[in-house]
Amino acid sequence: MGTEIYRWVDDEGVVHFSQTRPLAPDTEVEALSIEDDRPSDYDPEADIYGVAEQAERMQALREEMAAKRAETLERKRRQPSTVIVRSEPEYVGFPIYRRPWLRPPWPQPRPPIARPPGAGDWIRPPRPITPPSSLEPPPIEP
Repeated sequence: MGTEIYRWVDDEGVVHFSQTRPLAPDTEVEALSIEDDRPSDYDPEADIYGVAEQAERMQALREEMAAKRAETLERKRRQPSTVIVRSEPEYVGFPIYRRPWLRPPWPQPRPPIARPPGAGDWIRPPRPITPPSSLEPPPIEP
């Protein structure tokens, strides 16, 4: 069992496809037969993946979730609220958080008042350094 499709080209060169013949009698029409590839036992009414069936399933799921939500809220409303009252404060023994101990400030470093005697100027050598007269090593004697 196949479906007939009609193909024709109009005066402007546009190709058309339709399930009905064109109304103009002078147009050249080509009839195409398309085979139906659905199984022989296909029933569109029993298709569970159709759009209407999906919408029905989604609506049923929404209603079920709303009923569960309402039941949970009602159960919470019926349940008496529990209030915990402490008669005596608990003894922990130490505060959970406290500031660090305050320490006395350490003495700040200070520069020396005077140099010790005989220390000299340790930044500059006492006499100028003279470069060697030549950079060649001395000859080796046998």
